[in-house]
Order: sequence, then C-alpha cells, then structure tokens
Amino acid sequence: MNNLVGQKSEYLLQHSNNPVNWYPWGKKAFDKAKGEDKPIFLSIGYSSCHWCHVMEKESFEDLETAEILNKNFISIKVDREERPDIDSVYMAAIQMINGNGGWPASIFMNYKGAPFFAGTYFPKFDHNNIPAFKSVLAKIIDIYHNNRSSIDEHSNVVMEGLRKYFNSIQTSEIQINNIDETITSQINKTFDFEKGGFGDFPKFPETSKLEILYMIGKKNNSKNLYDMGQLTLGSMINGGIYDQLKGGFARYSTDREWKIPHFEKMLYDNALILGTLANSYKVTNNKKIMSIIKDTFMFLEQEMQSNNLYFSSIDADSEGIEGEYYLWEFN
Repeated sequence: MNNLVGQKSEYLLQHSNNPVNWYPWGKKAFDKAKGEDKPIFLSIGYSSCHWCHVMEKESFEDLETAEILNKNFISIKVDREERPDIDSVYMAAIQMINGNGGWPASIFMNYKGAPFFAGTYFPKFDHNNIPAFKSVLAKIIDIYHNNRSSIDEHSNVVMEGLRKYFNSIQTSEIQINNIDETITSQINKTFDFEKGGFGDFPKFPETSKLEILYMIGKKNNSKNLYDMGQLTLGSMINGGIYDQLKGGFARYSTDREWKIPHFEKMLYDNALILGTLANSYKVTNNKKIMSIIKDTFMFLEQEMQSNNLYFSSIDADSEGIEGEYYLWEFN
C-alpha cells in the first residue's frame, strides 16, 4: 500500500495498492521533492477512464516501472473529478506542450509545480510513434541530472505561457457588436455539414455549441441554425453514441459518422444533452426527440441512480475489456 490509503476519492483508492509510492496532492509531496531534489511525476485521471486503467495495468502495476518511479521521482495522483481546479491548470499545460490533451494526464514538473514535459497515455512499449513510458522516464532522468538548465528554461517558458493564458481569460472584454454573426461564423468553420457535429473525429456532443445554435436560431428565426442542430442530434440518436438498447449517450464517438462510441457514459454529459434535446423539442415538436428525452430520463433513473444518489459515470471497461457489456450480435 502507498500514501493513497484513506483517501476519499474512489479513483485514488483504486491506486492505493499500486507498487508506485503515490502521494495525494499536498505539501508533503512537494516538500519531499524539494528535499530529495527529485522531479515530480503528476498523473491525473478519473475512475471511469479507459486509458487510465490501461496505463495502470501496463505501468503502475509493473514492478520494474514502479521501482524506477520510486527511486527517481515523487509521484502524485489526482482525481480530476475531485480536483477540477488542478486538472484545468495542468490540462492547459499539456495542450501547450503537447498540442493536445486528454486523460490520463502525465506531467513532469519541478518541486514548485512548474511543468517541463507532459503527455497523456504512454504505452508499455513503443507504439504508433508514441514512446514507451519507461523510455520517457529514462529520458527525463537523464536530462534532469545532466542538463538541468534546459529543464529550468522550459518550465519558465511553460509557466509564462500559462500566466498569459489565464490572464487573458480573466481580463478579456467581450465585444458585443455583431456577436451573433461572430459566433455563428466561428461555428460554421468547424461544423460538419454532412454528418453533423464539429470537426472530424473523435466527435463529442459539444452541447454548448448546440445550445448556441438553438438560442441564436430562435433569436434570428434562422432555419439554417436549427437544421445544424437537428442534423447533429439526429446523427447522434441514430448512431452508436446513443445506446439503442439501454438508452443514454456515450461520452463521444471515435469516428466521424457517430457509429463507434467510447463506451463510458457520464452523468454530466447526459444532463447537458437532455437540455439540448429539450430546446430542440420546443422548436420542432419532434416526437422522436420527446421519445429520446423520456428514454434518457429512464436510463438515468434505472442505471445511474442508487439510494437517491447518482453515479458520476459508468466505466468504459467491464471485465478488463472496453465496452464488453455494450456489444451484441445479430442472431
């Protein structure tokens, strides 16, 4: 057992028996990193995250990898659902360093919490141009001991970038002139007019953008904006992201056509989608939309509630296989 024993987070408790000597986020871990002159390895995930489970099985339960981490790093585990404040900062850092983000989040930083290298899932072996986790650890160890100045320089650049990013969010003024046109123009640039949704793949529901389509569509009586919203909802409902047997929406589609879901289901996703479906029904009076609203409520009541409390998510994994219980065959 490690320092996660006794934590309240289900995700942290899942890692309490790892051979990695995990610490929860706190002063103790940072003081230890400073006192022992070691870099910090910060791993952020959540209990229903498929690739978090994969990386745990491949690396964090591996004795050789754990020995490398315990000897050369101070390792911290964070549950993003328990500490979204920490997650938001370091996810911004990952996107700044790596160009994209996701979970598990893997950040290497100094004892002050300043990151100098980051990524997401690292496999056990080199795969699809992604380096093996142990290769990453070896490189970090080498640079930390033999080229510390480059790490200090890189962490300073990242921290300055983060300061500018968060300051711009706090101080930016919203220009209200032509705001409807500006927003719809930006949405049009990423909208998939053939399959619905935004971008190529993976495709997330992006309910905030769909809400804007209905809101501005109603304000300006724009059939085009309504049609964009309806195309997206129709593609989601008729595709694999919507569970045709049990109801409820998966977190995202792994393909452009909405056919292949990532099998975890999140409470907040379904709650947000319900609001979008309700707005759609108010505009269209579409009976199919009302049917999906009722089925989604039923799914939440039957599958995600126990003792008047709701689960935050349904795991993508069952019996160690992603989507095992969500597969069916034609007879």
